[in-house]
Amino acid sequence: YMASQEVKTFYFAGDSKVASSLGTSLEAAGFTKASVSEADVVFTYCVSESVLEDLYYDSKGLLQSSKKDAVLIDLSPSTVSFAQELCAMGSVSEKHVLDAPLVVQNIVLSQAFSEKTNLALLVGGSEEIFKRAEPMLRAIAAKVMWMGKSGCGQAAKVALTLTSAAALVGIVEAYSSLKSSEMQEAVVDQEDYLDVVLALRMLTPAQEAFIEAMEQDELEGTSFTLEHLMGELAAALACVDDGDAILPQAEACFRLMELLAMVGGVTYSPAALKLVFADEETSKKYGLDWSRAEGAYDHGYDDDSEGYECTCGEDDECDCGHHHHHHGSQSGSSYISFSSN
Repeated sequence: YMASQEVKTFYFAGDSKVASSLGTSLEAAGFTKASVSEADVVFTYCVSESVLEDLYYDSKGLLQSSKKDAVLIDLSPSTVSFAQELCAMGSVSEKHVLDAPLVVQNIVLSQAFSEKTNLALLVGGSEEIFKRAEPMLRAIAAKVMWMGKSGCGQAAKVALTLTSAAALVGIVEAYSSLKSSEMQEAVVDQEDYLDVVLALRMLTPAQEAFIEAMEQDELEGTSFTLEHLMGELAAALACVDDGDAILPQAEACFRLMELLAMVGGVTYSPAALKLVFADEETSKKYGLDWSRAEGAYDHGYDDDSEGYECTCGEDDECDCGHHHHHHGSQSGSSYISFSSN
């Protein structure tokens, strides 16, 4: 019985860069790419929840086009409620669903999605289905953890996102504070400060890499961008919003990211967050236009405003081939409306 259940073929929908990196890992492990209607396992990854909804729920979406008994695995940062709803809809369509949000440890690596050792998966759903899909999951990520029933993968990822986002913004602000002390003629070299935090063991290796990227001005050309980071935090905020919680620190982190995205930094590395505190000359060098942010916060950033232009492709299309016009209406949260469209 188990032999007939063995997963051999896969299909990937969503973000084309992530699809290509993870697809390469799967093929290297001996799995075969197939069409959506033939694949044993269908993977998805999108940074925007509304694109994700379209991907599954459109009339020609994955719930319709995948084969009976297929395992649908969503690797996107999403909400507990989305994961639970998808799982329920999957059962109705005789498909199996796992929420398995992808955790990228070092987000400033140039090919962050290509190195298996840099990735982890937190999985929610039936343990039996998890075991069936596990060989494929382990081909993608070095660490794979089953967290419990449907929605538990996203619940764990949300908590992780909140931890890491706050730490990153804390690092950016700490470095900004050193500059302000310099203005007061108390100069502490950045290298010396780094020595202090390392001596006190206050950094993870990923945070150390983040600081290094900031110091070396390696702010462009990473596969994991500010847009991915915002997608993760937007999902986390939408999820806690569903549970009627308000998290002021996470919201402040998101506003900082949103500001950089608004002035033109959405495709840069998350290390580019330091540019929010940069001088005019540095801002110009990176093509940031601060006039785009003027007035945005006077009256709350209006959901129907232009936002910043889509960087995903031509004609308002992202790599999923879906039309983007999401302004928070579908998830009931304004946070979703800021992924680069």
